[in-house]
Amino acid sequence: IAWHAGVSKWLDRKNLNETSIGIELVNPGHSYGYKEFTFKQYEMLEKLIILLMRKYNIKLDRILGHSDIAPARKIDPGEYFDWHRLAKKKLSIWPKNILTVPKDIYSNKLLYNLLLEIGYDVENYYKDSILAFKRRFIPNDLTYNINDILLNVVYSVHNEFVKVRSLYLDKEK
Repeated sequence: IAWHAGVSKWLDRKNLNETSIGIELVNPGHSYGYKEFTFKQYEMLEKLIILLMRKYNIKLDRILGHSDIAPARKIDPGEYFDWHRLAKKKLSIWPKNILTVPKDIYSNKLLYNLLLEIGYDVENYYKDSILAFKRRFIPNDLTYNINDILLNVVYSVHNEFVKVRSLYLDKEK
């Protein structure tokens, strides 16, 4: 067991060090001149993810970043990491379209509930989970502001996670 994830949580799993594989990409990080990732880094990462997904039967909804599983402590891979690029190659989740949240499901707890169902630890780190989500899916808005854009993107991402999980959770029953 490596200590790559540290104190972490996704869905109902805690201490992800025991059940995950950590991949580190070289980058100076936010404190030391955070940079765009290189073409070569993405190219090698994509090959590695494909290999690991096949070898260990890793599902698409389990390809995560440090900030997803430890939003209060980690901000990597960060807003420069191109999750959409991985999704185009079926190596990560990304919404096909941004949907509008139906009015009949609007509530004060909607954002909280959707983030929780995606997997974020909103019970302990609600605001940090919002920022972690934005780093991945709305990297041009790194504020805690809650608005219609955020709600629509979270709703759309939630639908993608539910769709992917339905493909294998039904088979496990």
